[in-house]
Amino acid sequence: MKLFGKISKLWRNNKSYYYQRDYYYDQLLSKSENLKLYTSLTNLDGKQAVLTNKVISFSENLEFKRNQHKYLKKKFGKPTYTITNDLPFGKIIIKLFRVYIGTFKTKLELHFFQDTLIMYSYTFSYLKNEFDKGQLLNVLKEKYLNDREEEIDFNKNYIVDQNNSVIVLSDSVDFTIYFITDIKSDLFHQMNELVTNDLALKRQRVSQNERELYRRL
Repeated sequence: MKLFGKISKLWRNNKSYYYQRDYYYDQLLSKSENLKLYTSLTNLDGKQAVLTNKVISFSENLEFKRNQHKYLKKKFGKPTYTITNDLPFGKIIIKLFRVYIGTFKTKLELHFFQDTLIMYSYTFSYLKNEFDKGQLLNVLKEKYLNDREEEIDFNKNYIVDQNNSVIVLSDSVDFTIYFITDIKSDLFHQMNELVTNDLALKRQRVSQNERELYRRL
């Protein structure tokens, strides 16, 4: 499945500054063109859910609920990047901001479909040591799981609220916290179907190719 991305960049005069951000743009565009970014995060069969009594939400601010894009511009300024992916069922727009959370420098991604926030994430590329990561994990546990006494392993668990919104952690390259809105929505169901059908088509083509090779060799 080839999905096309378009970009508007915030140009800078400093070349080293530009190339650092150009690299991150390429990485973001590459992973967002592929629906597996979403399906890998919403297919959580290998992990166990831990229920929180908190609401998982980017912001409870009324101004954000009235006009998300206006609120983001007022709070964070112009996005570093904006990517638009044309999908069979519509467009997903991704906005990237570089922000500080406390003393932590982070990349904030917000994914919108039909002007609704479907996913957001914080990527921490500059953690100095395991202590920094431990601070972030402790804050998540304190905020969303403060009523639980047992230990939570984020490699095996994910957090889910009563609205089916989830928090998933990834620590493969950079430490990233993903927040996904309504994991059981029709949108994510469509994504999974598209990826499944695409894989089936690829297997069919490989099988046909092998039969042709077998017949002719």
